[in-house]
Amino acid sequence: MYFDTYKRKSRKTLMFFLCLFAFLLSFSVTKFMAYADTVTTEFIDLVFTVDSKTYMSKSTQNKLDIPPFIENGSTLVPFRAILEELGYVIEWDSKTSTINATKEDDSIILKINNKKATVNGVQQDMTVAPKVIDGRTVVPLRFISENSGAKVVWEPSEKKIYITKVGRYDTGKVMFYEKAKNLIYVYDGNDITTIPMVNKEIVNWYSFKGQVLATMFDKARNTNSFEIFDGENFVVLTDDKGNKLDSFDMKETFEYNDNLLIHCYDRNQKFNKLCRFDGRNLYLVQDNFYVGKSIIFKDKLVISKYDNKREYTLLAFNKSSWVPIVLMEKFILNDTFEDKNNLYMTASKQEGGNKPLAVYDGNTVKILREDLSVDLNKIVMFNGKIHALLGSDLVCIKETGIYGILFPAPQGSDKVKYDFNMIKLYNGKMYLGVVKDSIYYDPNNKKVNKPSATKGFIMEVVDGYSESVIYKINGNDYVTVASSTYFKTVLDNFKASKAVLESDKLLILGQETDDSDLALNVFNGTKFTKALDVSEITDKLSIGQNTFIDVEDKNRINNQKRNTVLFYKDNVITNLVVGMQTKKWDSIGESLIMYGFEKDIERYKLYSYGTEFKELASNFNLSYWEKFESGLFVSGTNNDTNTKNLYKFKDSNPVSINDKILVTKMIKVNGNYFLIDSTNMDESTKTYGKRVLYIYDDSNGKFIEMKVDLRITDMIFIN
Repeated sequence: MYFDTYKRKSRKTLMFFLCLFAFLLSFSVTKFMAYADTVTTEFIDLVFTVDSKTYMSKSTQNKLDIPPFIENGSTLVPFRAILEELGYVIEWDSKTSTINATKEDDSIILKINNKKATVNGVQQDMTVAPKVIDGRTVVPLRFISENSGAKVVWEPSEKKIYITKVGRYDTGKVMFYEKAKNLIYVYDGNDITTIPMVNKEIVNWYSFKGQVLATMFDKARNTNSFEIFDGENFVVLTDDKGNKLDSFDMKETFEYNDNLLIHCYDRNQKFNKLCRFDGRNLYLVQDNFYVGKSIIFKDKLVISKYDNKREYTLLAFNKSSWVPIVLMEKFILNDTFEDKNNLYMTASKQEGGNKPLAVYDGNTVKILREDLSVDLNKIVMFNGKIHALLGSDLVCIKETGIYGILFPAPQGSDKVKYDFNMIKLYNGKMYLGVVKDSIYYDPNNKKVNKPSATKGFIMEVVDGYSESVIYKINGNDYVTVASSTYFKTVLDNFKASKAVLESDKLLILGQETDDSDLALNVFNGTKFTKALDVSEITDKLSIGQNTFIDVEDKNRINNQKRNTVLFYKDNVITNLVVGMQTKKWDSIGESLIMYGFEKDIERYKLYSYGTEFKELASNFNLSYWEKFESGLFVSGTNNDTNTKNLYKFKDSNPVSINDKILVTKMIKVNGNYFLIDSTNMDESTKTYGKRVLYIYDDSNGKFIEMKVDLRITDMIFIN
């Protein structure tokens, strides 16, 4: 869909000066940068009633000194009320009885008892002249409104005058839904259209190629329908066969091959379908299709399917056809692991308890093992073969069989079968957590020695090792790594429990076998750095050379568990924040922005780390947090300063772009524009405490008040 653009009126550039200010926060001093808050009134929504001193402005009730009245067919109102509501700055010249109203490049000049007016330098005639009534100056409402660019509608039965004006911004087309009133509003950059949803409610919606598709709940029929926005209204969608989808749900969507794939439920036929939408028409891909797990691999869409005959099938789509290729029948996909050449899959068979391990090369699926319950978190592709932990065994999995791996014993030529509990591929090497030596095998005497317990350690295995003789131990096949040059101990006296990759580092949790202390070891490929008393990794984030690790650890003084954020850099681990439960964090540029709850003082805090660690707010309640391409936006209440702020982060220093709103939702639209649904917390304004929808121009910090007193359920940008 293509949208009309408009030519803006040539105007002088309005300069906004960047204001810097500093304020003190409890426990710290932090500088906050701020734009000058600028809210414009380019969207007008006024209702005047003849003979009533009460009028409405954007759903807010206001008072007039004298009521509007009709004279010679024209309605007159107090001049200051109408002109200020329309955004004009007023100058009154008492000597000449002249009203001079200006707004940017626009001007209106009126004189008392004179039907001649000057609008933007051009003289015009009015049907009624401005006059003074009971000491109050009144002016013709329609003339003023229409010459400001607003529309005027007279409703004779209630004697109401509706004045509306829509600001013009190149936002593209946006929809917002107000479920409480069951209304949809459409703003296209030029005008706002209101669509009443009679007996219908939006269940979900999706924007694709300029179209909006939605599941609608039809209250009259007590069912859902699948609908499309036709530019004026939502209408029931018709598929390529001419069937109206008036009892249909859109369950989930995903994009593939320049189409929107839609997992639907047909309420008439009582089963699921897979459809596709190309931006113009809806096509049925396959009937009786329940979408399970899906993944894109080598440009193929692989989907696990289920139907109402209780049959499970693994299918693949390629970009040349929408006819699916059957990869495997009676196959239930559970989990996947991929390298550059193959997709490995764990599955369940439809019948029986078998759990096959399969591999997909982009063309065909091969069952490597018919029944192998393996955790894909404990499987790696190494040395050209699949290595996995089965129980405590390190095994090599091939179509011809499964072989355990023995390593040369450190003290001699004996072969050792270790017990393992961790496996990870890192920097082209395989790292194994060894629990103990379980079996010594002497190939000369062909004798299995008794188990010999030893301390745990981390073993590094180098790619390129070869296998030697196959041994039988207790009926199982084992192969031996040919030479001890291919493996070594890199961390001794440590029993691993969990390993995760983070950027260019390997993080290993476990227990020191000398003294049973819990510990986290961070490995950079050459050196381990240890932090004691860490029992769990909650989250992790790397920014450049800095790594932040959110952990659960223990305070040895009182033996209590707590949350701590650790900071790792240059082989050193330090505490960043102790006793804080992290709720949100994000990287922005080279900086970390972090928000969390410190239990001991029962306060939510906002921090940043750029070149140094800074407490930005010591008592901050968050209402909104979202990262866009242009920066991170954070809104909340700073209880120390009693301000409601919307901050923008492009680095570790926040810019307060509005200190009088609490944001509920933001969406990015065209250019530098955002739509912001928020609560106005500026006590000096008429809309204080009300929900306000703003257009925000990120290039200059300008807020444009769009609509007031909405209860927006959702917003969507029609891209």
